[in-house]
Amino acid sequence: MSRTLAAGTLDQLLASDPELDRLVEACRSPGGGPIVVGGVPEGAWGLLAEQLRKRLDTSVLVLAADPQAIVDDLVAFDGGPRPLHYPAADVLPMDRTPPADEVVAARLTTQDALLRGGAGLVAASPLGLARPAPSPESFAGGRIHLEVGSGEGLDHLVRWLVEWGYSREPEVDARGQFAMRGGIVDVFPQTETGPLRIEFFGDQVESIRGFEITSQASITRLTELNLLPAREFPPLYPYLSDQPGSLFDYFADPPLVMMIEPARLVAQAERQRQETEALIATEAEHGELPGGLKSGLIPMTDLEARFGRTIHLERAAEAGAIDLAWHAPPSLVGRPEAIPDALGSAGEREARGERVIFATRHVDRLESLAEPADLTITRIDELHAGTTELPAVVALDASLRTGFTVAAASLTVYSDLELFGLARPERRRRQSRGGQASDASAAFRLEIQPGQLVVHRDHGVGLFQGLRSIDDGGAAREYLHLEYAGGDRVFVPVEHMDRIQLYVGGAEGEDPKLSRLGTGEWDRTKRKVRQAVAEMAGELIEIYARREVAEGHAFPPDGPWQSELEMAFPYQETPDQLRAIDEIKADMESSRPMDRLLCGDVGFGKTEVALRAAFKAATDGKQVAVLVPTTVLANQHFLTFSERLKPYPVRVEMLSRFRSDDEAEGVRAGLADGTVDIVIATHRIITGRVRFKDLGLLIVDEEQRFGVAQK
Repeated sequence: MSRTLAAGTLDQLLASDPELDRLVEACRSPGGGPIVVGGVPEGAWGLLAEQLRKRLDTSVLVLAADPQAIVDDLVAFDGGPRPLHYPAADVLPMDRTPPADEVVAARLTTQDALLRGGAGLVAASPLGLARPAPSPESFAGGRIHLEVGSGEGLDHLVRWLVEWGYSREPEVDARGQFAMRGGIVDVFPQTETGPLRIEFFGDQVESIRGFEITSQASITRLTELNLLPAREFPPLYPYLSDQPGSLFDYFADPPLVMMIEPARLVAQAERQRQETEALIATEAEHGELPGGLKSGLIPMTDLEARFGRTIHLERAAEAGAIDLAWHAPPSLVGRPEAIPDALGSAGEREARGERVIFATRHVDRLESLAEPADLTITRIDELHAGTTELPAVVALDASLRTGFTVAAASLTVYSDLELFGLARPERRRRQSRGGQASDASAAFRLEIQPGQLVVHRDHGVGLFQGLRSIDDGGAAREYLHLEYAGGDRVFVPVEHMDRIQLYVGGAEGEDPKLSRLGTGEWDRTKRKVRQAVAEMAGELIEIYARREVAEGHAFPPDGPWQSELEMAFPYQETPDQLRAIDEIKADMESSRPMDRLLCGDVGFGKTEVALRAAFKAATDGKQVAVLVPTTVLANQHFLTFSERLKPYPVRVEMLSRFRSDDEAEGVRAGLADGTVDIVIATHRIITGRVRFKDLGLLIVDEEQRFGVAQK
């Protein structure tokens, strides 16, 4: 018999799942060992935890190897308290450097939210829990509330800022800083995205405004503000306390703990313990730490003793486990004709009480695929699990790791992974400081690292050994330490670093010899280079004259496969990226030989532009060579090209030191007979042993690292 739902929220749909009800009742039963649960795809892990939090009205702690992914998945299903991420610190307690600002901010925010009460959902890893936390009593004393029209005076606020870890600076430009002038205090809290300006009139707060660092212009106005400490605890806290606190001290009652793949988590915690102990032993041996020092981390066994009711969530259902039977939906990748079938008739789905949710960052692409079949998709901006009434077919601008189906609830959720084969892009880490380093030595550290080859304008090729502080007439000055042949050394003042640049060029593994000082060798080398450059300039003029009159191959306009490949791109193209793609395609479709230089910073999408051009050439029967300077880069491009072009009959191969002689010979044979369409290669491709059947496009990545003669 069909079941009709005129309207229903996500919570109402899941309320009809009997296995989920069974799990809720098992969590309510006291005592016993862990409840083993299986049959839940990754993209639904966070939703399951949130459903348990709501139904049991208790705090839930999700332990996962990647807790941030749990939080990111839950963003698609808003409607409850914001899930909290309690990250692991990127340094150990005995390290002299503090954790990254974003780590401190997330941990402080979690502690503050739990201390305020209510049933919360926290995602953490064993590494995050192992780092001690201040006691709730200490943390509560480190919070201060400011409100316009009241206050205890400017001096009281300044004393609090100093006591709780804020550093006083002339101007605020980074988290954890404050500045004061007259009756105004600027402060940049760890938990805020920008600095705040607090203005006093007498002892009362007259205004609280957010402002921009560069322009100092006010951009927001607040009526009240809760300030948290700038750091979790003093550096030696874990060693000064016999029983350092943990996050469990902040829960009003022991939380329900959901351990995702517990064996993996235990192994992760054990690996951290071993690595930390080995590091402490090494540093103690070198006198950098006292002997017998403990790690300052809380053992996993001590944490487990604080667990409330516990769920062990496995990917596959084991014997005796509660099998929720939330399965992965069928993949639609490479089958655009299957998407209308997945959509189906909204009216028919409504009559059967079915709901389909497309959580995708490419709603426009989805709608364009549904348009020919005249199918209805309702686009919604936000999905609140408890209040949004769902039509039969919904498109939501959101991102999940995977989709899932709940047959008992007649619910299917698709992610970009099932629709377009696109994994969710990883988050980029937020910068911890408000601007780039301004001093010259810091800028040099960013560009050149110790151990790299450099070229000095007057001395030649040397090895950069680092920065040295040398006493010069009672004042310490910084110098660049360069090492040359025979162990000779040159110390260059940092103010003369414009005479030095990073060495680029030459094949991988073929570094040049270090120059000899005082022999005139470098001057002779420069004279030879000038002569060779002049000769090569003549050759280049001749080559480009021939290119001007040569007739090249004109590629046809884009076909269906090209459009499908480009629709599967997991990011939104930038305007410059789209312009570059259009101009390159126009060049390729012209009979004039293309010679184009594409410039862009790291991460700005140059590889995607090259991939689309390569695919356009390969689908027209032409071979493509992608020349790269290193084996590591060759392998990265090989994996990228192979993954993106997997749905199409295009053979991608690689020529580098990662290939055995037999494998390399097979690739060369494939290039000669035309069975290899795209080859990613290092300098091996220009040794003279490689022959192409019909080479139509050459792409040179990081072309500045190749010599003019090679190009």
